[in-house]
Amino acid sequence: MTDEALLRGRSSAESDVVHAVWDEIGGALVEEFVVPTIPGQRSRARQIDGVFAVDGPRQWLPARTPLALHGRDVVICQAKAGQLDQGVLGQTLFAAELIQREHTPRSVRLIAAAVRPNPLIERLLTSYTPFGRQIEHRTYPNLRSGRSSRATTPSAMRQALVSAYHRDAGGLLIRPGARRGRADFAHVCSAASGKSLRHADPDAIILPARQHGEAPATTATEVAAGEPVVLVYACTDLYMTAMGRAVFGGQIARRLLGLADVTSALRYGTDNAVLRELIERLPHVVLPTQ
Repeated sequence: MTDEALLRGRSSAESDVVHAVWDEIGGALVEEFVVPTIPGQRSRARQIDGVFAVDGPRQWLPARTPLALHGRDVVICQAKAGQLDQGVLGQTLFAAELIQREHTPRSVRLIAAAVRPNPLIERLLTSYTPFGRQIEHRTYPNLRSGRSSRATTPSAMRQALVSAYHRDAGGLLIRPGARRGRADFAHVCSAASGKSLRHADPDAIILPARQHGEAPATTATEVAAGEPVVLVYACTDLYMTAMGRAVFGGQIARRLLGLADVTSALRYGTDNAVLRELIERLPHVVLPTQ
């Protein structure tokens, strides 16, 4: 393994995005910076794509190097080798909260970076500041797109989690089959804006005021502006990507699609008490009863 490989993160394409940010802001950079969640459980620690201490000289440290951040000016960067999306926003937001909790820096700046832009996300970030934090966005179309590291939820688990929630919530369940497709939710539209709820990137949609039943995600239906809507998000392990989809997907539906009564239901197989405490502070997200 080369010396440069030891300094980089697991995804070279994401690392290129982090380095593009580093070229802009400078400072000491550690990729795959490790921050614990559950005390004493190393397997539950999370790795942040890029952490920069910008109150000192430019320096590239080996990946996962511990770096003193207390009382320092810190930048948190999460990278996406494709298009800017809700998942990378969640990684950025909750990584910053973990750093604040663990290290108490003097200041924390948040940057969500990707190769390709997403105009809807960029519009959302002009007005939505969760925890009072402004999330900056960067895109670098000159960089190569690549595979981003991410956890995927097995179809059987996703279906089971969605079905269990539907049994309690009732109403009309709209969901994909075993495989997600490009047409999923494309024709479930907001009457107020005419835009598709696919922009909110749910795993399922429940319309609780409608007759109990189930319909495929390719169904065409119009949702009234004041009609209750539940966007369901499912994941194997409570993690920052899924948390971001739930938080920011719901905000897209409310702020940009014209729906007034939107709840994000986040379902998961394995809990993480520290991350759960963070997301519980935000409104409009429903978690399983512990």
